[in-house]
Amino acid sequence: MTEPVTFHRGVLHDALTHLDQGRSVDLVGLRGSGRSLLLTEIAAGLGEARAAIVAGHPALRDRPYEALALAGLMPRDARGPVSATTALAAVERHVRSADLPRNAVIVDDADQLDVASVGVLAALRARGTVQLLTTTTPVPLGRRTGHHLPSQAPPSVAIPVPSLGFADTQALVTGHLPGPVDPTVTVRLHTACGGLPALVLTAIDTARVAGALTFTEGTWSAGRTMYTPELAPLVEHIIADISADGAQALRSLALAGVIPLEVARDLVGWETLEELDGYGLLRVVPEAGRTSVGVFPPVIAEYFLRAHGMLGRLRAATELAEVLGEECSGDVRPPSYTPDTWSLLSVPPSSTAATDDAHDAEAVYNRLLLNHWYRRVQDRRAQWESDPSAKTAVGYVRALLVTGADPAVARGVIESTPRQGAAGQIALFDAWHIVFRGVVESDLAGADLTYWQALEDGSEHPDLLAAVREHAAYLRHHAADPEALPEPRSDAHADERDVVAVVRAELAAARGRPAAALTLLEDVHPADRDVRRRRDLVWGMATLFEGRIDEAIEHASRHLDHARVSLDADGLQAHAFVITLGLLLTMRWTELRDHLGATLALGLMPSLERAYSGANITVGAAFAMRDGRTGTAQALLDQAHGLAVPGGPIPFSAPVWTSARTVLSPTSPLPPDDPSAAEELWLDAQRREANGYVMAAALTAVMAVSAPFDRERALRLRERMRDVPAGLVRHVETFIDALCAPSLDDAASAIETLADAGLTWWAVRAAARWVQGGTRAKQSHGPQGAAVLARLRATGPDAAAALRPAVHRDALTGREREIAQLAAAGLSNQQIARRLEISVRTTENHLHAAFRKLGVATRGALGAALRDVATEPGPPLLSIAT
Repeated sequence: MTEPVTFHRGVLHDALTHLDQGRSVDLVGLRGSGRSLLLTEIAAGLGEARAAIVAGHPALRDRPYEALALAGLMPRDARGPVSATTALAAVERHVRSADLPRNAVIVDDADQLDVASVGVLAALRARGTVQLLTTTTPVPLGRRTGHHLPSQAPPSVAIPVPSLGFADTQALVTGHLPGPVDPTVTVRLHTACGGLPALVLTAIDTARVAGALTFTEGTWSAGRTMYTPELAPLVEHIIADISADGAQALRSLALAGVIPLEVARDLVGWETLEELDGYGLLRVVPEAGRTSVGVFPPVIAEYFLRAHGMLGRLRAATELAEVLGEECSGDVRPPSYTPDTWSLLSVPPSSTAATDDAHDAEAVYNRLLLNHWYRRVQDRRAQWESDPSAKTAVGYVRALLVTGADPAVARGVIESTPRQGAAGQIALFDAWHIVFRGVVESDLAGADLTYWQALEDGSEHPDLLAAVREHAAYLRHHAADPEALPEPRSDAHADERDVVAVVRAELAAARGRPAAALTLLEDVHPADRDVRRRRDLVWGMATLFEGRIDEAIEHASRHLDHARVSLDADGLQAHAFVITLGLLLTMRWTELRDHLGATLALGLMPSLERAYSGANITVGAAFAMRDGRTGTAQALLDQAHGLAVPGGPIPFSAPVWTSARTVLSPTSPLPPDDPSAAEELWLDAQRREANGYVMAAALTAVMAVSAPFDRERALRLRERMRDVPAGLVRHVETFIDALCAPSLDDAASAIETLADAGLTWWAVRAAARWVQGGTRAKQSHGPQGAAVLARLRATGPDAAAALRPAVHRDALTGREREIAQLAAAGLSNQQIARRLEISVRTTENHLHAAFRKLGVATRGALGAALRDVATEPGPPLLSIAT
């Protein structure tokens, strides 16, 4: 099992640093955040003889000194009460008996200590006898008692213990479960538990015992719910400190869902909201121009839904209805909010799909997003059932596709809807029918049949239907020449003209003419939300394909934020992928990890955005492999394959480029370059090019020709791309020039050009072509090569790691190499220190130095890093997993 403390290295480092500098440390976090495991790790870092551990407990708060006696710091006195002077002397004798220059007392749940014990420890701290390391839960200032130990032990610092981000939750889940895990299970666990490690692990274990989480057909998967009554004690432990009024308010808010702040205020009052917020049990998220608030972690809502009777739930619903039945005192009056009818640990009935405040807000946001869309499905279904028409069918089908519902349900709606109504509504219905058949059902012949049938029935919007038909073909089969689309009729509606222009632009961008695509979009300002979303997405992709990467990232980030706030699920994965590709090319991989974590944690995967979802998942799998998280990588690859996305216009949408290069196993997560993998990538690039997906083909071919380097293919690629005007493709030529140069010095100018364009990933890959490892690397290039390597290594740890073999093998001292090898073999810092007869602190210092020199961030990456540095000669890994 992977211990949660692994993910709090920053907190561990900061705590040890402050303790070394003479300050006491208080780790502040919700129960279940992993703070107790951190205490164990910090105690080991201090040395076993230096730390005494005391555990606070509510049952002992009225029993003076009992916690100290149970910890062995003082003897029990059966004759009667112990005086403060006697207790102080006893504890001081015990602490000083270690005869060490510094000693520490560690108190878990210090806010549960009795006042007498607090006084003794504070007095010891004042005398300079001990340092204190404590854990406490967040407490509102107005409710903090006068004997709060951390505030009585200056100098003292408080360090927040954050919840886990999605990537760390993935690692925790795959490390805890023996075997591949369905990624939807991880999404549900992370969202419901808010990244609290103890909650995640307990939810896993209780679900396994209850049979709600099973190992079926080689993968851990879950049924309709993973919630079990055994989770209730841990939830109750998290909310144990709140007042009776706070508990009632928490129940109301938990059952209400994520609601506008003004509604929450009118429901429970400011004072109670501030109490819950002070205890760390609320998070706020932006929503369509207002601020909404939700309970954190969201599984508390599940607890109240299941652990309380019907009357309690009806009371909460009645109170909410009363608030909404009157004008809210704020400026927002939501039209309707009802208590949740499903839970985050459960699969919503209408679906067949599956660190810090920012991480916490992600969990609350997912609850808001899921609630919004599953309620919309229910609303749209009710409208369609009462009035089955082209107009109501479009809204219902769209909601079904956003939530990833069974295509058979949408098929039934379409087939049961009479094709009648206003001409515009019928045309929109026909358009969605074409998209459904062509994209969701992958039935292009059926999409064509629907198109021709609509024309035969006298559709008044043939230009719209022709454009939608090409859009459906573009997503699943081929990108037609944009000039093949006829000009809209002179009497065509503005919306129809906009659709034709947007489809032409996406075809032009895919075929390698992004500048032309941007020109087509300049005068397109559609009123229709769906057309506007597609226009914004095409603009971002075309800008990136033109080589204006920073501009594309900024554009996509702005629209992604808008999509999040407006709960526009259709735009989330698509705009997120533009950011993914931009960060990948610029080698801003630390940012990319965080971005992918938030993206993969989204609980919705709209059917029409599966190509973008597949691309994000595939890149996420590559980074999981890079970090040595093979279980997570395998689960993501299985998910990507399950999407059945063809090699279409979206680069990396199909997992060929990752799975072809990777044979996942516990012992070899990062295999060397394989010519057969390059062959698969080259064939995939050829298929895409033949279907008109020129940009996706170019980006795939770059992988095929450089890992391992294939001069003949590189020259063929340059020839095939010679007439493609896209700015990014022009840089492909520069990349090939760098690969084909006779030496690194000769390639330096081309590599500099790539770096100047922000294409750090390609620049590093080209430079790595010349890095042979060890001393030979030093002798294989002159001053120009040395300068370009220095520049690339200075761009960040990811580039430095990729160019690691260019570093002289003596860069690590003997002791650093020895400690790094032991750490890579799985030994803890304490075990290494005992084996080498050095202090834990010395071990950590050497290990941190090795991490920095090798350009790695985790112990799991040490093995590959050491092998790379020690190999002479030998090509470096050139895949993304480098």
